[in-house]
Amino acid sequence: MNADLLRNIVSEYGIIAVFVGTFLEGESVLVVAGAMASQQFLNPISVWIAAAAGAWSGHIVWFAAGRFIGKKPVERFALKRGFSQKFNLINSYIEKNRTKAIVLLQYLYGVRIIGAVSFGISEIRLLWFAAAQAVNCIVWAILIGSVGFFFGKATSTFSNSPVYTVWISLSILILLFIARKVLHLLRDK
Repeated sequence: MNADLLRNIVSEYGIIAVFVGTFLEGESVLVVAGAMASQQFLNPISVWIAAAAGAWSGHIVWFAAGRFIGKKPVERFALKRGFSQKFNLINSYIEKNRTKAIVLLQYLYGVRIIGAVSFGISEIRLLWFAAAQAVNCIVWAILIGSVGFFFGKATSTFSNSPVYTVWISLSILILLFIARKVLHLLRDK
């Protein structure tokens, strides 16, 4: 497969992958996409827009789910799944510091979805949440995407090979995944 065809495929489907990945949790996807943008496989502006839109859409969907389902069923679900302590801590923090919570929950691994559901079952208005999240998701996408972009530029110092960049990006993705799992296990103890 020639380099132009590969670049076209990644450019076309890469942005969709960025949107879907950031809809869920997404930091790793965004770092890899930023690295690929530094090698001109993806447009950095498109990466930032897709990431911000994906993260914002995910927050709105999970907020709406929390609002629709209601507090009691969500609390029972958290209790059954074994994360009621984390859920209660997040709810308490949201009640005391809603603006800080919007920002903090964006950057803490493993609590973005729980946080959005918690905002949904709170008394916070959807319009306020959507506007605050729009700003937050744009800043997050630029910050995390730029980390990946500059990482990708740094790797190009070693080699101009796109295969090398993809290999390094995937290695970093795997390392981030392992580090998050280890941190998650340590937090549970």
